[in-house]
Amino acid sequence: MTTLFDLRAERRADRAAAEEQRRANRAHQAALAQDMADRRATRRGDEADRRAVCRRDDQLAAQQRRQERRQERKDIRDERIAALPGVAHSLFWATVIVLPIALAWAAQAAFARDYLHIPVPLNQAFPASIETGAWVMVFEAHRRTRAGLPTGSLTRWTWVLAGIAAVINGAHGLQDAGPAAGLALAAISLLGVLLHSVRQGLDTAAVAGTRPGLALWRRARYPRLSLAAASIRAARELDQDTAWHLAWVDRYGVGPESSRRERALGRRIAAREAAEDRKAAETGDLMIVGARVQRSFAREVREIHDARAHLPRYTLPPYLLPFPAAEVPNPGTAEVRGAETSDDVQLSDRAAELLPLLQNAIEAEALLPNPGVKRITAYVRKHLGEGLGVPIAQELRDHLAGLRVVDADRDAS
Repeated sequence: MTTLFDLRAERRADRAAAEEQRRANRAHQAALAQDMADRRATRRGDEADRRAVCRRDDQLAAQQRRQERRQERKDIRDERIAALPGVAHSLFWATVIVLPIALAWAAQAAFARDYLHIPVPLNQAFPASIETGAWVMVFEAHRRTRAGLPTGSLTRWTWVLAGIAAVINGAHGLQDAGPAAGLALAAISLLGVLLHSVRQGLDTAAVAGTRPGLALWRRARYPRLSLAAASIRAARELDQDTAWHLAWVDRYGVGPESSRRERALGRRIAAREAAEDRKAAETGDLMIVGARVQRSFAREVREIHDARAHLPRYTLPPYLLPFPAAEVPNPGTAEVRGAETSDDVQLSDRAAELLPLLQNAIEAEALLPNPGVKRITAYVRKHLGEGLGVPIAQELRDHLAGLRVVDADRDAS
């Protein structure tokens, strides 16, 4: 009995434990399911939030693009409204310029029909061959002016063709209705080109950043300086302001920014310095070296020679001379003679310019006889402030080889 009871109790305990385990498993599965449901809900919420954020960002971006497009359209509209006065001004200029062209065109077409007997469809080719060429050059000059490019000879040839058209129209009017009509037709032929030249001058001044009335006032107030500035600009290809400044410096010695008193004093100083320079050029104190006027150092050489006139002369012995000796005498008692072999040598222009300077330096003992290439180069750099190439220095060295100082009075004794 006891054994049977124990088995039944054990079975009931096992069933209860199994039931408890099942309940725990069901609870665990329910918790897992709830957790998965919560996660799915969280993901759905996050996705919804992300989609909402994306929609909001897209809406903001679209709103920003709409605002930008509206602002762009507004800017374009404002620019067009602001450009309307300029467009109207340009149309007014174009109308004023085109009207004389149309009248001149009609007059030339009538001339070709009545006097040249060109048929009516082809008589339009006569004014086209004259007017078209002139106005092609006119608008090419306008385009180059707006681009900041030089117009070259376009303006000059435009006026030549306009003059031809004016002569034809004037002759036609003179033949048909007398001098008044001829003069009127000739003036109409030139009026369009004249108006366009005025507009082109305004455009040129706008591109260059200058005032158009300033040049006219300069020509009226300072005609000589304006002519001098134009000459300088043509000779040296300078801009207008630089040429104007150089013209003032040439005449007054000071620039246009100086006062009236400084200009008066500067003009007197410039005149005095010009007189001194002319006197120096006559006495040989100035020379042209490399297309530039420079000092010749002849005065310094003479002063050195006079200061050392009482010192004994230096002469190399004949056995030290590589060539037959060339004599450099005292300027007061003898003349300069070159080496016998150097008379047949043709020097370059630069060497021929420097040779008298070196001969005077050797004569004044400022440079030793028979100088080498380095001594010649150093002497020229020190006294002229210029560099000297080795080939020219070699020419001078070979020409001065054997040069010595000879006193004619001492040789005669």
